[in-house]
Amino acid sequence: MSWSNLKRGQASVSSSDDEPNSKRVRSEKSRATPSPLADEGAWRILFQYLTTEMTYPQMEEEFLSYLGDRYCAEDWKDARDALFSADDLNDDATPLANLQALYAKHVTPQSSLPSDIAGPSEDSPAVVTPVRTPGHSSAYTRKSRSHRRPTNPYIDAKAQEDSTEEEAEALASEAAEGNRSVRSPLVTSLSGPSAKQTFLSTIDNIFDKVNTSKTLDRRLHYRAAWSPGTIQSRMYLLCVHRSATPFIAKHLRNKGLPVTVSPWVPGQLYVVSDSLKNEEREAVEHACPKLPNPGWVRITQGKYRGDIGYVYDSKQLNDFVAVLIPPREFPYPALKNSAALFNRSRLPANKTVSDILRDGKVIGCSCIYNPDGTHFIKATELAFSMQFLRVSDDARVITGEDVERMFRLGDSVRVVAGIYLGLEGHVIQMYDDVFHVCQESTKEEVEVSKYYLDCRPLTHTLQLQLPTQELYYVEVLEEHHKGKHGTVSWCSTSVLYLWPGVDSTSIMCASDSEAPVTRMIKVPSAWAQRIYLAPTIKYTKDKGYDVRPGDFVNVTRGPEYQTTGVVQSVDLLTARLALISQTDKSLINVPIRFVVKLHNASLDTFKNIIGKEVFIIGGEQKGYRAMLYDVGNETCSVAIHGQRRITLKHSDVVTSVTPPPEKVIASSGSNSIACPNTQSSESSILGTWTANPQVIARALNHSLTVNSITSSESTSWTVNPEDNEARQENIQDNGPLSWLMRKEFSSILLEHHAMLKVSPSFMGGKLHKRFVSTACPDPFCSVNGPAPENCIAAFCTSNGAGAAIEHYHIPAHDLSLAPPCRKNQQCLVLDGDHRGDILTIEKCNTKKNTVEVYIDSVVPVATGSVRSTLPTRNRSTLRFNQICVLEPSSMQPYLNWL
Repeated sequence: MSWSNLKRGQASVSSSDDEPNSKRVRSEKSRATPSPLADEGAWRILFQYLTTEMTYPQMEEEFLSYLGDRYCAEDWKDARDALFSADDLNDDATPLANLQALYAKHVTPQSSLPSDIAGPSEDSPAVVTPVRTPGHSSAYTRKSRSHRRPTNPYIDAKAQEDSTEEEAEALASEAAEGNRSVRSPLVTSLSGPSAKQTFLSTIDNIFDKVNTSKTLDRRLHYRAAWSPGTIQSRMYLLCVHRSATPFIAKHLRNKGLPVTVSPWVPGQLYVVSDSLKNEEREAVEHACPKLPNPGWVRITQGKYRGDIGYVYDSKQLNDFVAVLIPPREFPYPALKNSAALFNRSRLPANKTVSDILRDGKVIGCSCIYNPDGTHFIKATELAFSMQFLRVSDDARVITGEDVERMFRLGDSVRVVAGIYLGLEGHVIQMYDDVFHVCQESTKEEVEVSKYYLDCRPLTHTLQLQLPTQELYYVEVLEEHHKGKHGTVSWCSTSVLYLWPGVDSTSIMCASDSEAPVTRMIKVPSAWAQRIYLAPTIKYTKDKGYDVRPGDFVNVTRGPEYQTTGVVQSVDLLTARLALISQTDKSLINVPIRFVVKLHNASLDTFKNIIGKEVFIIGGEQKGYRAMLYDVGNETCSVAIHGQRRITLKHSDVVTSVTPPPEKVIASSGSNSIACPNTQSSESSILGTWTANPQVIARALNHSLTVNSITSSESTSWTVNPEDNEARQENIQDNGPLSWLMRKEFSSILLEHHAMLKVSPSFMGGKLHKRFVSTACPDPFCSVNGPAPENCIAAFCTSNGAGAAIEHYHIPAHDLSLAPPCRKNQQCLVLDGDHRGDILTIEKCNTKKNTVEVYIDSVVPVATGSVRSTLPTRNRSTLRFNQICVLEPSSMQPYLNWL
């Protein structure tokens, strides 16, 4: 049942009509709700589209407004197909006939077509007035709406008698045509409208207006805030650029407006605000968007649509803007007997220019060279950047009145235009007009034009350059030391000392007795500038930070300056990496931007030699063949056939493709050695072997130089008895634990275990983070038997269940002194006046790598002629490398009993 019929039923029940109320209610309930396809008013709109000048958008809007919520696209699909069923655009008869057929199919026979549309025969048995439905807009209703706009949608406070009389006349004219009411066939209509009919028609008009307004509000949800359908305290959705979202939200909150930032879609703000006042609405209605002057714009409509122009004057009247743009037509009349060589307007739409044929040859066409206005663009960018200049900013004069801002490394800047709008950071590199800016939050490096930057301090003081550090190589720029270069030895905020003419490598490698000969000079920090900047690792969009575990790097900044090692791990979130120092095997954590990568970690360089046969030409295993398994910085891992792996220096191993010759014949200018066959008198060549292959030049950093020698002389392939003795003496003199290998403190180690630290190269770093103890009473013999030569017997507890004791034979070069970690530990003094004493640690300072101990001594005291001694305790400070941590042995009570 439609809303209008429902209102008529409710009004009839409350009115004083002659018809019984109960019968009227039953009549209304028995009537079924008509289908939208049976609504004659909807078909009338479709017929008007075919018979009048109504356009399709107008028909669509009126059709949807009429049906309202009853509209369903699937129901009216056939009717829409009938509107466009003609093959010819000028043929209106075919669509009209098809639409009439659909009309006759869906509309009941008691209904009739509109009076102005040719429809069924007039001999129909009955003609019924169409049922009024929600959203129906009749002629008199539209007429009354045109001059009447009620403030309350449900009360027509401005109704006049003439409007009521017009509505009554319209109803009387409909009744005069012989139409019979469809509400009840038993009700007799008297001549002229009754008060009840007038009241019902007024209620219908009010409901029609309300439903139409709600439908338009639902369809036009994007209306401006000042439209009539807007209510107070309405929520608005603002779509802004994601970089400007926090600034706009803050500005609106400062104005006292509730703002909610969308957590799902970036750049969306929900603002609750009252409706605009009439004065503000008029100002917004007539406001003209102010284009930047100067600036570049694209024309969207008119003759120059799609062209790019330059804003010349944005303060024109009548919402106009003056734009400079190349003309498409001659600004003056064409000369006589002149013609255009090429006219693009005569080309077909979306077609390219075809080749021009003349005498069977292709002529074609090409564009005339037109140089870009680079100077014009630069002037525009310069004018844009000048608006950000403020008092006390550094600038320089270019030509005439043109000035530009001066930037320096380390300046804090903010991007004010372009794709990085709103980005804040500091300048780290300048190249012509393009600057490299390091973003403050993500440490990402981006390239921005200097004309798009505004110099502003962020959270730190602006500096002309990065702070100077020790071992930096600098140049003096002022006074009598101008032009001198040197390495910084000590620096402060205002003064620095440097060695002129000495680089950092010489200072680090020189001993105390080899101090630089030149005199140290003192200069102010502002007069020095760092030169020869190292190419540190930087962030790029393609690769990010080009570093990974295993790469060999060198630290060029910070407290760990000049530290070299292998990358252990990389933390991309904090932009830091951990590396193992090559000197003391300690783990160091530094920023990625502070290191320089020396070479990548790749096994492709060694793939041609790993797993191949090599010859041992030095050391205890001299003369043996072995298999190469691993290559390090200074050593390599090999295994003699049928035995365990051993570690040798690079100089003790060479590769070959044939056995070594018995006689060596030197050939100048060549690194290959020819070997004659000993079983034949002919000078045939068995093969060649290379001592320094090119593929392992980096892995095995040595070369074998072959001199002209005879077969009787000793060579690297000849094993002599002195080889093992020389090898043993060399290890004992230069080994990391020479005092232990010489068995100097063997009596002390009978009752104590020496605590040692294992390097990562042993067993793949299995014992890297653990301390081991030497065997007792003999550090060179354990439950596994005697230790091999140059190895030490040690043990430690396992990480498995039960904490069982595991014994190892560890090479001496893989061991180092274990640092003390707490007080009351016993230590053996290895250097100084108290060498060989066992002392107790009173205080341990891990940051300075020192310990404090008390040393008992006696002082002679003379009292008259009597001489005696007085015991005293002196505090002494020792370094970690001067002591060895000891632990008492479990056999010490038994040894004391013996």
